Amino acid sequence: MNNQAFSYVFWGTEKFAKDILEILIKNNLHPLAVVTAPDKAVGRKQIIQAPPVKELALKENIPVWQIADLKSSEAENFYDELRALNADFQIVAQYGQIIPTRFLQSARFGAVNVHGSLLPKYRGASPVQTALLNNDKETGVSLILMDEKMDHGDILATQSIKIEISDNTTSLLDKLAIIGGYLLIKTLPDFAAGELEAIPQNHQDATFCGLIKKEDGLIDWQELSGQEIFNRFRAYYPWPGIYYFIDGKRLLLLDLDLNEKISNFTPGQFYTKNGKLLISGNDGQTLEIKKLQWEGKNPVSAEEFVRGYKNVIEQ
Repeated sequence: MNNQAFSYVFWGTEKFAKDILEILIKNNLHPLAVVTAPDKAVGRKQIIQAPPVKELALKENIPVWQIADLKSSEAENFYDELRALNADFQIVAQYGQIIPTRFLQSARFGAVNVHGSLLPKYRGASPVQTALLNNDKETGVSLILMDEKMDHGDILATQSIKIEISDNTTSLLDKLAIIGGYLLIKTLPDFAAGELEAIPQNHQDATFCGLIKKEDGLIDWQELSGQEIFNRFRAYYPWPGIYYFIDGKRLLLLDLDLNEKISNFTPGQFYTKNGKLLISGNDGQTLEIKKLQWEGKNPVSAEEFVRGYKNVIEQ
């Protein structure tokens, strides 16, 4: 080992990964290098933007690799340089592409993935969103020794957290990143010292979740209960959001809360009651809408929406 608790190369791209790396750095655990996705064009103006992990790495003067395809010829030199670093661990969090086995095995103690669920539950790309969609009351972080299969490796450590009714994907990822960062600090030195044994997952209990698509945010008021719509709102915040179409125009629901159950409400119809803008699912469970946005327009408050939209029934 070097003069810090362990040496590592950090693989990650998005904010969840950046937050974990930031915790490691603040605790004097600086990576030998960072591996992240290439810069990409973002937004309507297609402005080229660096991944959050790269921005942090450059700020901290950490070497950065951006390899578009780990199976390409470009990756050959990268692999040789990676091995030459002789790191104790590869630490992987929200990296964004499948990492070939030889890269995982290029560190002394292998590769450790920070996964946002209590494995073997919710293997795959969207564990946090899926927990919210299913209205789970608990989730957590798992540290696993990575193998050639997705989220399949032996477990080094887990830590659970309660899911609050106010949580959405953004807030839950923020909490899980903190847990994951400190769990790495606590766990990896013990594993490297031979004081901790990885435990195989019970693969028969594994459940899986896929990539979230933009169309997943489309709401059908006739098919979904109020609770199911609220779960989707929490899961799909900030992307893709939840929305539906009125006369061919897309209406995005930006902020809402669960409200009382009112049996005589027509699903998908806007109502006002006691100063609130309400809409219900197929079971009469209503949602209070606080902020909305027509496609191509600026967001508006519920009060502004009611003034400009005539198809609202006053109770």
